Amino acid sequence: MIGTHLGERYELTTLVQEGPIFATYNAKDKVLGRDATVRVVKPPFSAEQRFLDKLREVIKGPGSVEHPGIERVLDLKQEDNLAYLISEPSKGSVLAERIRSLAPYSVGVSVSMTVSILEGLEALHSSGFVHGDAGAHNVMVQPDGTTRVALPGIWEAYAASETAAVVMLPAMAPYLAPEVTAGEALTPASDTYSVGVMLFQLLTGQYPYAADTPVAMAMKHAQSATPSARTINSAVPAGLDDVVRRSMAKDPADRYADAGDMLEDLRRIEDNVRFGKGAAGAKTQPVKQVIVAPSDPEAPKMAEKPRAERKEVEEREPGDVPIWMIVSFTFVLAVAVALIGVWWFFNTNAPKIVKVPEVRGKMRSDAEQILNRRKLQLRIAGRESSEKLPADTVLKVDPEPGQQVREGGTVAVTLSTGSRMVTLPDLRGKSQEEARQILTKLNLDLDGVNTMQDEKLASGLIGRQAPGPKSKVERFTRVNIWVSSGPSQPPRTNPTAAEARYLYTMRIRLTRITNPVVLKVEITDAKGTRQIYEAEHYPNEDVTVRTEGYGPEAVFRIYYDGELVSQVTKRADEGSPAGAGDTAGGTTGDTTGDNGDGNP
Repeated sequence: MIGTHLGERYELTTLVQEGPIFATYNAKDKVLGRDATVRVVKPPFSAEQRFLDKLREVIKGPGSVEHPGIERVLDLKQEDNLAYLISEPSKGSVLAERIRSLAPYSVGVSVSMTVSILEGLEALHSSGFVHGDAGAHNVMVQPDGTTRVALPGIWEAYAASETAAVVMLPAMAPYLAPEVTAGEALTPASDTYSVGVMLFQLLTGQYPYAADTPVAMAMKHAQSATPSARTINSAVPAGLDDVVRRSMAKDPADRYADAGDMLEDLRRIEDNVRFGKGAAGAKTQPVKQVIVAPSDPEAPKMAEKPRAERKEVEEREPGDVPIWMIVSFTFVLAVAVALIGVWWFFNTNAPKIVKVPEVRGKMRSDAEQILNRRKLQLRIAGRESSEKLPADTVLKVDPEPGQQVREGGTVAVTLSTGSRMVTLPDLRGKSQEEARQILTKLNLDLDGVNTMQDEKLASGLIGRQAPGPKSKVERFTRVNIWVSSGPSQPPRTNPTAAEARYLYTMRIRLTRITNPVVLKVEITDAKGTRQIYEAEHYPNEDVTVRTEGYGPEAVFRIYYDGELVSQVTKRADEGSPAGAGDTAGGTTGDTTGDNGDGNP
């Protein structure tokens, strides 16, 4: 979509990130002359009105917080089947890409970057909001090294969609706190857990836990011991390792309460690192490890017990299960049940995944049938000329054939308009309406409709055209026609003013419109009211309509798409009547003024 103009205002210049729901672009705001960030909502979510309504609601809350470290979402626009978010511009690159290519970072850079993330979240938390999806995929690293956290609170809209939560789960799972996957409400402490994961990534270049599926990842966060970044990267000071472990504590009560709480420790460490004093630890005791079942291979080894205590354990009855084991088993079972419930909900309610079939080169009707068999919808995204494929044939497909989408999704296709050149048909002897229908099928348009006298041609039929018949012209060329006014009448010695014919020329400029309209012109003269012109035209286009009217004065009415937009009264006060045998004289009705004289 690069180069596309949205709303005749935003020009998409660079693709920043392609996600499952949004395609993020850098853009130019042509109206205000500044940069912007545009997130185009991808199908099928762009057609889910409940999801879009919830997005519009969210951006009035968390998305309205003003702070350099939080991306402010300005508006949600909808145009036909297209929807997009407008945000403040964020230069730089996505943190997830930085980590993938550059991590691990030095201690100083890791701490500084995390401090910047927390400063933005602190503004959000102090305003009473939770981000909810504070992962590396939603953080932009700007050229000066500062960060901006994107899409605050957008997670709330996912619940309003049938599939949004499902497609976002793989990206969110590595950062979700255990209480969130267990079904509890999000809190600022949930965000500090996510920040702890990002700090672990910056220091080590890897996630704290490895898993093949989102559900398995969530279970790791709930059950496995909180890892130590220091065991992976020996350069990490013990004090900083304490901060990481505390931020990722299983129990929210053992965690940093909010971004401001975590900032106190990290700023102290940042200052110590800057001045070469080493990294002091957290201001509180190191976080306690969660107790897990001994069957978990990742469980921390129990410290060696005193000999007397070991003997007491050994002498217990075989059926006397230790309390710690009962508590641990109960906790693990509860988490497993909760996660299975989440998995069941997402997977039983989600539409089936299907592959986009190959429909390029197919006629539109055939492509629609093929897509319908896969329970997919066809949407026409545009039309382009093609010298190889006939009109109404599929040229392009988005998503590409072979890509996976959910049933009920939309596939956007670009159709061929056929060859750029077309042979102009012979319109002579046909009515104006017949000519319009013939030209429309060839993507040609009527331009000027003029009148002429022809002794052999009945009134209302076309006697001449330009360009001429069989001319090779480009599609969308505008064709002029001359319509016969019929055989000339026997000359009259002294026709009355009401019976005399006068030549009128109307010059119309189509203003105050932004889209093409059907222009229709009617004349009311001594013989009554009749339509003299009808054709589609574009904004600011100049149209000349010539016709004959009966009597020295006529009223012209101008319509856009059937709606009356102007009425002009003209008197034939110059020249002579255009009667039989006379030279066509009369008046010129120029409608390009601004005082109600016909300029719509």
